[in-house]
Amino acid sequence: TAVISSGVMLIVCLFLNQALSGSLPLTLFIIPVVVSAWLGGLGPGILATLLCGLASDYFLTEPHFSFFSMDTADWERLTLFLATSGLLNWLILMVRATRQEVEAKARDAVQRQIELEAQIAERERARAERERLITELETERARLNAIVEHIPAGVLLAEAPSGRIVMGNPQVERILGHPAVLSPDVESYRDWLSYCVNGRRVKGRESVMARTLQGEVVTGQEILYHRGDGIKAWVSVSGAPISDAGGNVVGGVVLITDIDKEKRARGALRIKQERMNLAQKAS
Repeated sequence: TAVISSGVMLIVCLFLNQALSGSLPLTLFIIPVVVSAWLGGLGPGILATLLCGLASDYFLTEPHFSFFSMDTADWERLTLFLATSGLLNWLILMVRATRQEVEAKARDAVQRQIELEAQIAERERARAERERLITELETERARLNAIVEHIPAGVLLAEAPSGRIVMGNPQVERILGHPAVLSPDVESYRDWLSYCVNGRRVKGRESVMARTLQGEVVTGQEILYHRGDGIKAWVSVSGAPISDAGGNVVGGVVLITDIDKEKRARGALRIKQERMNLAQKAS
């Protein structure tokens, strides 16, 4: 850029110098200096300054085709040209640096805007996904509540490892004769007045719920329960642990079924059968 622009301007100045009878000023050589500095930077600008200064001395200053054969006026013109060119190079350098800084800040601003928009879009996707999951969870919870509320058996849910009972459906109250006792821990299960088949009271850690919280599955354990209305009734209790995706027990569920009529009917039938057998033997 410096060489071509200086060469073109030298040709123009040679024609103008002949037309103006050797009174051509060096002002026109500022053009290649400005072009070179603006397009190429400080190096090409300085190169263009040196080329134009030497070309003006060699081709335009009498006697022609010789260096440093200038008078005082020529030296003053050349000094002014070099000083002006140096100042222009510095100014253009500052302008280029400022422009590059502004462009860099603009690129950073655009990049930050893109990143911010991406973050906002990601947050919107996350919010939409969260809302979808919440909706699905509420639907599943409503479905589970409907099943638990209408299942023909008492259902108790407890959390692990504390053993705190967090839910009991209405059938618990119907079968046990009192509302579900929201026991705070495993030890307080002893407040539920239940007895094994042999008449021994079930301790808190022997209860079906406590065993499920330890990971055990219990099926059809028959218990004589002291109902809230004072009646002793037989119930069948089953339980299973609730585990998370990692296999850790996070809770337990117990299913209570009223088998009192069946239990007593089987007992009465057994007694009747025994009496019939005794009567047959006596006859």
